[in-house]
Amino acid sequence: MRDVIAQDLFTGLQRTITTSLIHAGVDVASLDIASEGNTAGTFWNYKEGKLHSRITFPYLPAAAIVKRFEADVFHGYAIHEMGHNLYSDIDVWKDAIRQGVSRLVNAFEDPR
Repeated sequence: MRDVIAQDLFTGLQRTITTSLIHAGVDVASLDIASEGNTAGTFWNYKEGKLHSRITFPYLPAAAIVKRFEADVFHGYAIHEMGHNLYSDIDVWKDAIRQGVSRLVNAFEDPR
């Protein structure tokens, strides 16, 4: 892969994540990718057995040029956030946040 425009990277990531979740047996109702904030994150829930997810990535202007290494890092973020959609129990996650141990739980789940 060569350098890529950030907007194209995020479009590709959205397609890749959606396809990967579908192949993992998830019924994806909606999956949005946003470039905002300082780090990657995900907000997800299941309604009537269908996944609704919004995955965020560190902010990049749409026209920014991303080097291959940077694109690989963003893919690492994507895999991690997709893992939350697949394996994190939302009630357990919310409890970890309440207890102040969400960073520790997140580190255990991080494949990067």
